[in-house]
Amino acid sequence: MRWTWKDKYYLNNLDAEKLYKVLYISNMGIGTLGTRDYPANSSCRLSTDTSTVFVFSGGKHHINFTPTVGNTVNHKMQGAGINKTILTGIMHVNYGSIYGTTFEAKDMTVGAVTQDSSGNMRTVSWTFTNCEINGLFSKKDAGSLIYNKCLFRIPDYSGQRCSYTGVKGMNIPSGNLNLVDKCDVVVTQALIDSYKKNYIGFNDCRFKIGKEADFSPLLPTDSDNNVISNPTESDFRDEFVNRCTKENITASSVLDFDEELAVGRWIFSKDSALDGVVLNDSMIHAFEKRRYITLGYYEPRILNVRISTDMTLPNSITPAGSNDKANIDTDSFTFSSDIDITNPCTAYVTSNIIYLGGKQQLNKINIVNNLPVEYGVFLDNTPSLSGPVTSIIPYEDGTARDYIVRSSNKLPASITYDGVTYTTNLTSKNNLFRGIPGKTMFSDIQGNAAVYEITDKTVAQTIQMRIVRKVPSSKITTGTLQENYWYYVQHNSDREDAIATDVVIYNGKRYPVGGSFLVKGVLNFSIPTGSNVHLRRCWREDYDNPTQEITDASFWQNEQKPKWFDVIPEDPRCIMKNNSSIAVEMQERDGKYIASGHPDFYNEIKGSAGGLLPAFPIKGSYMQLRLKITTLNPIT
Repeated sequence: MRWTWKDKYYLNNLDAEKLYKVLYISNMGIGTLGTRDYPANSSCRLSTDTSTVFVFSGGKHHINFTPTVGNTVNHKMQGAGINKTILTGIMHVNYGSIYGTTFEAKDMTVGAVTQDSSGNMRTVSWTFTNCEINGLFSKKDAGSLIYNKCLFRIPDYSGQRCSYTGVKGMNIPSGNLNLVDKCDVVVTQALIDSYKKNYIGFNDCRFKIGKEADFSPLLPTDSDNNVISNPTESDFRDEFVNRCTKENITASSVLDFDEELAVGRWIFSKDSALDGVVLNDSMIHAFEKRRYITLGYYEPRILNVRISTDMTLPNSITPAGSNDKANIDTDSFTFSSDIDITNPCTAYVTSNIIYLGGKQQLNKINIVNNLPVEYGVFLDNTPSLSGPVTSIIPYEDGTARDYIVRSSNKLPASITYDGVTYTTNLTSKNNLFRGIPGKTMFSDIQGNAAVYEITDKTVAQTIQMRIVRKVPSSKITTGTLQENYWYYVQHNSDREDAIATDVVIYNGKRYPVGGSFLVKGVLNFSIPTGSNVHLRRCWREDYDNPTQEITDASFWQNEQKPKWFDVIPEDPRCIMKNNSSIAVEMQERDGKYIASGHPDFYNEIKGSAGGLLPAFPIKGSYMQLRLKITTLNPIT
């Protein structure tokens, strides 16, 4: 067995496979069997009249299947995560004569989905939870449509605990506990009166209040009518009220937690959210803590690891660790301009060293991105395809091998295998095939066809990280640095005491407390007089083979080592050495740590290899991330 699915899928904290029929679906699956080892293809007309969980892999799925309505039948669609599973297409609902069917979709990005109908019209209810909504859902009956903890990129106002980001020309949403991030928002007296008792956060929004000519941001000014550079929560609220007053609109007072303010359950801010997620210690976060609430679809408050051209910025991704195929700009990175994304290509960027404030447990690594997955561009460290093959491996170690036909010049192409023609024409849905015993060759190659083996049936998107609990203890204040090592700037006492002058100067740049840098060429550094800081030598940039380490070899011998390993961001677990939770280091195979992104991880913890091993959360104090964008994964 090679790559597989997660070991468990939970519904209300209960094992889904013990409660429901489960069908596993991949955009690279073949047929309709729908097992872990033989996932169904998402374009197949799957039919089931019992309560079923449809587990979708990552990747883009243009669905075309038929669950059948029955009494109290509950169909659930479980994705791999927002921007991991992309769902569009048609759900053919075969209506029976009985009411009571519900559909629930969770952890996916939903595009334009149409509920088609046949048979007698009956009521079917839909619920979307923790989904990104990019297209309108078209229902064909009068059943309910509920959004809970969803991320909207289109105007829809019915969500509860949802986030709206980048929406142009939307009304104030009707639901409670919503976050409106970087949107253009219409404000009227009727909307204020209707929703003033709902908790709503507005971050970096533009408003069109009353009869104002256009949308504009809140720009609080002082008594001299100068724009305030760092406005407070009160400044933003006062500016909103002033603009309402000019339009003869009353921003009614609301008494909440002994604090009476105009629209007192609303908060206006800037720089408090990232793509619909509230940032830790931001203005909105402070409001939430006073009110004992959380706003938006994502409850954990995140540390924003910025993407920046400024290599001195702590907790950021910078050009220091990137390859020449990646182009870094403020809050974004792309392929270099000379890269054709329709060809296979991989670029990567690396964060500087992120100090977690002591040993911490990782529960999720939330990688917010808007990569063009419709063109096959994923944030993924592990390619889903091998290189082009010249022969077929039909069966090995009890595992069937699956293959996909692609074209090297993006024009239609085809091959023949076992008497059947397989083509790159996606409309025919015949670009996938499975190795057959005794059949090792394909023929009749038309066009520039290339055959690839599918190595990841679930398209599990992974990133790379390295994390350690300790770094060498020496506090460096003088001397020269070592080539190709990372150094971290640390305060001499309490990091909270750090001020702007507490810096280390390296290669002409001033690195503050929490900053880090990679030594290249220049070995000297300086600490200005009065700077209450020192350096800690962390690890060699290319520390993947411990036998090459000389400087800190004895230190790393009995510690978790700073080796890159693959991990699935939604499931940061690993196998510890000696299967023990108190072990210092992860278990490794062939020189690689076994975490959730390792090909053997899920097989080991499910016992597929013969022995059942426990999985443990990943823990550490100093962390570094490496993100790859790749066009090697297929979109079908």
